[in-house]
Amino acid sequence: MSFAFILDLCTWTAPVVLLIGIAAGTRLYSSLDPIHRVLLVYCVTAFLTDLTSRVFGELYNNNLFLIPLFGLAELGLFAVLYYKYLLASTSKVLLLCILSGLGFIALETVSVYALKPGSFQSYSRVVDPFFIVLLSVLYFRKLGQAEIIHTELLQLNTVILLFFSLNLIFFLPVNFLINEHSPLKFWFWLVNLVLTLCFYSFLIRSIWKRGKTRRHLHYGS
Repeated sequence: MSFAFILDLCTWTAPVVLLIGIAAGTRLYSSLDPIHRVLLVYCVTAFLTDLTSRVFGELYNNNLFLIPLFGLAELGLFAVLYYKYLLASTSKVLLLCILSGLGFIALETVSVYALKPGSFQSYSRVVDPFFIVLLSVLYFRKLGQAEIIHTELLQLNTVILLFFSLNLIFFLPVNFLINEHSPLKFWFWLVNLVLTLCFYSFLIRSIWKRGKTRRHLHYGS
């Protein structure tokens, strides 16, 4: 078996982990707060994108349009998470920055249909994590002015910052390696897979823990 084949098998761990998390989150949905409901929707989006990319890859041998499309959904969900709930911001400048990022990714999503697979490069996978990192940094700035710090949200923001910072660093060289016939890119995908699995696992744990805690408080009151 080749390394590429083994890596392809390993990628199935992501939808399996997501499916477990979705099942748990759905069961506890009524006990989730708005923040963790957004995270659950993100898990569902990631799961559906993963399965859809496999179907299009098998049927049409081209699923590249899903890369910017997922970036658009990802940035949109995390923009809601931060702008509405974590930052609770009313800044029009911040909103304009978010909309500009979404607009750029939307344009790439449309333009990808005119590109051949060999000339494809996903700049949206750089723009997307950049804006999410920006939002997480702004949240840290907000915490510096807060009298009470919620440890759970601090942990969540820290993990988001770490994951998308590494994601941003990861996708900068991948944009140049993606069409190169080099074994190096498979190691990049493997590292990204491990990071993604860790991120998904943290989100699922956070959703499960939050849902169980709120359900316990509800029934215990």
